[in-house]
Amino acid sequence: YNSDVSIENSKFIENLNGDDYLNIVSSNFEIKDVHFSNIRSDAIDFDFSKGRIDNISIITSNNDGLDFSGSTVDIKNILIKDIGDKAISAGEKSAIKISNLKIDNVNIAVASKDLSKVELKNIKISNSKIAIIAYQKKPEYGPAYIEIDGIILKKVSTDFLAEKKSQILINDIKISPTKLDYSKF
Repeated sequence: YNSDVSIENSKFIENLNGDDYLNIVSSNFEIKDVHFSNIRSDAIDFDFSKGRIDNISIITSNNDGLDFSGSTVDIKNILIKDIGDKAISAGEKSAIKISNLKIDNVNIAVASKDLSKVELKNIKISNSKIAIIAYQKKPEYGPAYIEIDGIILKKVSTDFLAEKKSQILINDIKISPTKLDYSKF
């Protein structure tokens, strides 16, 4: 909390109790060459923080892989697999840039909500119920935005869902909005 954080060449394996394995709050951080596995809830929860992530893997998490609230983060070279809910969840006006992302066997691969902006470059998503979703969840915020440059989808039930005012752009082409009850996401 409210500290500079640097984590390198580390493994976080099987938290026995508690909620999120790692929670970074109101801090600047750098995470590099780190592996997470067998997580009870979220692997990493970032709240109002700023930093960089390079070369991490998250394998088996009961909830989210990476959960961002009000954070600004640059990410590259990431593998997320066997996740109970969202691989990437960006909310509360987060600004997330991700390149070279592989996601496999998740409920939702990437979610942007509540004025968050997610930029994705060179991503592969397989075995997912929903690949990409953008929506407003909290009334005090607004719609979300996702921009994608280079995506490969394999064995995905629903490719893209965008709430009426939220936007998903793929190679500069806007995805049509979908009428759904987004409060359940």
